[in-house]
Amino acid sequence: MKKQADEKIKPTILIVDDNEGMRDTLESILRDDYNVLEAGNGEKALEVLEEDNVNIVFLDILMPGMDGLTVLENIRRYHKDVDVIMGSVVKKAGHIVEAMKLGAYDYLTKDFDYDEVRFRINRLVEHRERERKLVSLQEKVKAQMENEFIVGKSLLIRRVWETVKDVSKSDLPIFISGETGTGKQLLAREIHEKSDRRDNPFVQVNLHLIPEDSIDYLLFGSKDTSLPEPKDFPAAKIELSHQGTLFLNGIECLSKNAQPKLLTAIEKKRIKRIGSEKPIRVDFRLITASNKTIENLLKEGKLIKKLLAKISTIKIELPPLRERLEDIPELVRYFIKKYSSKLKKDIVDIAPQALSLLSNYRWPGNVGELENLVQKLVISATGPRINEDDIPWEYRLFDRKTLRPSGEAKGFLKIALEAIERDLIYKALQRNDWCRKRSAEYLGIPYDTLKTKLRKFRLLKS
Repeated sequence: MKKQADEKIKPTILIVDDNEGMRDTLESILRDDYNVLEAGNGEKALEVLEEDNVNIVFLDILMPGMDGLTVLENIRRYHKDVDVIMGSVVKKAGHIVEAMKLGAYDYLTKDFDYDEVRFRINRLVEHRERERKLVSLQEKVKAQMENEFIVGKSLLIRRVWETVKDVSKSDLPIFISGETGTGKQLLAREIHEKSDRRDNPFVQVNLHLIPEDSIDYLLFGSKDTSLPEPKDFPAAKIELSHQGTLFLNGIECLSKNAQPKLLTAIEKKRIKRIGSEKPIRVDFRLITASNKTIENLLKEGKLIKKLLAKISTIKIELPPLRERLEDIPELVRYFIKKYSSKLKKDIVDIAPQALSLLSNYRWPGNVGELENLVQKLVISATGPRINEDDIPWEYRLFDRKTLRPSGEAKGFLKIALEAIERDLIYKALQRNDWCRKRSAEYLGIPYDTLKTKLRKFRLLKS
């Protein structure tokens, strides 16, 4: 991994100038500290940007054909992560203002000396590095705050963490299975944070949310600028995860076109953008996840067998919360502390009777459902602790040992039937990606009836 770190320290700079002597001069100044590429005109510069991973562009503003401002406008539109320093033989206020308005980072006249060029570019690199470290630190703090989402003392969760400890340092692909709400995304991030790639990007993609015809564009990017760019999903996720970790949640939704391409990326560490034949080197650690096991995915036959074999070199199964109920007290108290602080409330604990009710519930939505409930309890609580009367009726089922109603619950049969009904509706919503109309058809009930029950059971997508 040391080699990867060294490559990252040496960014790539593209010098765009129609004057060959100027290109040679800048190349001699910068080659010791940067990977230097050259282009003699704007059209060639845009081609290089499509094919190579460029960090900085030193761009001449006055060129025949496509001028520097037009090139800058294209870079800001299609290569938003590339920084641009403009250069010119003359210092015109109008050029400087226009360049800055279009998004240039800096502006230099060509009467510069060597030290000034190095200083300006090094300043840009250091600025971006500080920004990257700040974002990385913020993500780590957030991840550390949320780690309790999957932490516990039960034997099942301890086994998961032992596996994480063993596999984090390797680069082998990992497949995480588990029901919705068990913490697959957070576990993937934790593996990344414990790996040698932790200082590099953690790029996550929820394939459930991506239209099938956009998946190729999203993962591999495109050279075809006529294709529409999805506003919410910046493209080329695999390139963005270079030297870091790519997490694909909902791998069963991967399109048929993308499957062989992803297999090539895993095996050969190269990808091709849509519309391009030139391969791009990528180095990423792949973590995938699904609500289904590898065995079930094999039976369904939606994914290439060779791809399934590759992504499941290491398998981790996250247990549902109902199989590790002993972790509930620790999780509940953590969420109380978390949301009391966030909502500026003085809730300090939960009554034993209330905790007992929560410890006996089946939790079809797993830890995610538990967190949502505790958040609501903290919001509605009027005293310093959460009491038994604060727990909604649907969580008052029965003691799993005696099979008798918990606490003072009455109308046990009605409560149990309604809880089962709520469970079935919840699973139907999950199965149909929370589309209410499809869920109503799946359950065989009118759409209006389902809406009434969603309000009754408070089944709203968080």
